[in-house]
Amino acid sequence: MTHATEDWNDLAAQAASGFFLQGPISNEAAFYDLARAHVDQVQIDQAHGLLARAVLGGLYADRFAWVFLAGYQPAIQHTFLNRAFDDWASFAVSEDRTGELPPVTWTAQDNGFVVNGVKTWVAGVEHMRHLIVKAGRGPQARYFVIDRAQSGLRLSTKREGFLAEMTEGIAELNNVRLSQDDLLDAADVKQFGTREFLYIYGAFCGLVAGHCNADHLVGQAWSLIKRIGQILEVPGDLAELKAVDVAIQQLRREGQSQVRDVVGWENDQRLIAIYSKPIQARMM
Repeated sequence: MTHATEDWNDLAAQAASGFFLQGPISNEAAFYDLARAHVDQVQIDQAHGLLARAVLGGLYADRFAWVFLAGYQPAIQHTFLNRAFDDWASFAVSEDRTGELPPVTWTAQDNGFVVNGVKTWVAGVEHMRHLIVKAGRGPQARYFVIDRAQSGLRLSTKREGFLAEMTEGIAELNNVRLSQDDLLDAADVKQFGTREFLYIYGAFCGLVAGHCNADHLVGQAWSLIKRIGQILEVPGDLAELKAVDVAIQQLRREGQSQVRDVVGWENDQRLIAIYSKPIQARMM
């Protein structure tokens, strides 16, 4: 199944027919299998196909953990377009602030790199295949992609966060040896934060479009998807970014009483709410 952004009407018709309502998707393994079979195969045409992946994942989703993962994967792919990931990836940024666990660093060795340290938050840890890490700081920082089977990498699952169905973990790197091929082009990495919430907003709109009883809210969701696509294609319009956020938050508030078969809406909708304050605080 392939979809480009020009096919939103086709997806809307399928959603209205209940095509994407698969019944409960109660664990990450089940969503992973569904995404690999029906979402990750969407052809990528820069931001276009990637937004389609997010929306499609949201249409299948029945809870906010899957909305996050549905948006998170295309945000990573869009940020590192020079590398085609053939499976799920996790962009591990967080490090220990207490000083007990070492930050991730790199050293040059034998025409390659040796990476050591700990990343304290890995999303989808039990099903991601590629770990992306920032090693070092400032001008010396480098970004690497590491296969989960790489020698010296230890992934462990930790206690669940507020998106309880999504697995979270810790990555420990002990003399992980990498080559030049594992080095990522980080020219676009500063855009990751914006892309993350835009793709998650797109997935959220898919969730509403697939599960909402109110036709006017479904229409708003599809309209917002198109606006998100325009921002992703031509970034820089801060006023439109803020306006889309306001509309998304209104959709979140109105949607609560109109959606069906969405697990944990009342608690987990804060995934969408948390992005609003930093967006509205942005300056030119």
